[in-house]
Amino acid sequence: MPISAITSNHIGVNRPGGAWHLPAQTHPYHELVVVMRGRQWVRVTSAAPFDATAGDVVLFPRGCAHEEGCDATDGLETFFIHVTGVDLGAWPRKIHDAEGRIRQLAGWMHVEQRRLGTAANPSAEAFARALLAEYVRLGSTPPEPALVGELRVYIRKHLTGTLTLDGLARRAGISKYHLIRTWKRLAGRTPMEEIRLLRAAHARDLILTTAMPLKEIAVRAGLNDEITLNRIFRRWLGVTPGSLRHPLRTRAGGGRPRRTGLAPEWRTSSPAGA
Repeated sequence: MPISAITSNHIGVNRPGGAWHLPAQTHPYHELVVVMRGRQWVRVTSAAPFDATAGDVVLFPRGCAHEEGCDATDGLETFFIHVTGVDLGAWPRKIHDAEGRIRQLAGWMHVEQRRLGTAANPSAEAFARALLAEYVRLGSTPPEPALVGELRVYIRKHLTGTLTLDGLARRAGISKYHLIRTWKRLAGRTPMEEIRLLRAAHARDLILTTAMPLKEIAVRAGLNDEITLNRIFRRWLGVTPGSLRHPLRTRAGGGRPRRTGLAPEWRTSSPAGA
């Protein structure tokens, strides 16, 4: 069945704020869990346990028994999306949203649902279809080479620090000229461009999931100030930070736009160890 036939009007947010455990369960629908921050452990039937961290997207097909949880220090925040109208049984169970497109679409979908509700919401469904199409694309993409994957992990852990081409080359054990050529061939951009993109992606995630001021987000993403944040966003994401925080604006009677944003929504869960 084509992506256009998929229906999904429900998206929620899980922010446990500490240790959390959801006992084994099944659903009559497919569920996608988009990890925005922190770490979540997962146990599924007939498969080895695994962790999902920021940027990972986990699929629980309809009828698949699964158990979820996190520790008190994991700082977990996820979107969970219910999907019907298609068989997802053959889709990969976990993919990584390296460029943040799924996280951005999930954020917009959540805003739309809160604005218009779950009934007959074509905008939320359009975001859901785009999100699922991106999941399919990523699931069919070959795994990234070890050099790129390992350095990306290192870069994400040190976004607020000083990241240099010489330092990345030393970590990879190759010359910086070889690193530039290899990275450009494998990733389609230079290592320094990769750093700017990952900083923009981290800032975007903070904008979508927190009410933190933009100047503070800039610092937490390793950027100097709000001016730099705006410039990096326009260059790498093609939008402004403000347009992500308030993507939906409505005008009534020619008045000023009504601002909307992500409001907390708690997922029903059991106490730790329940």
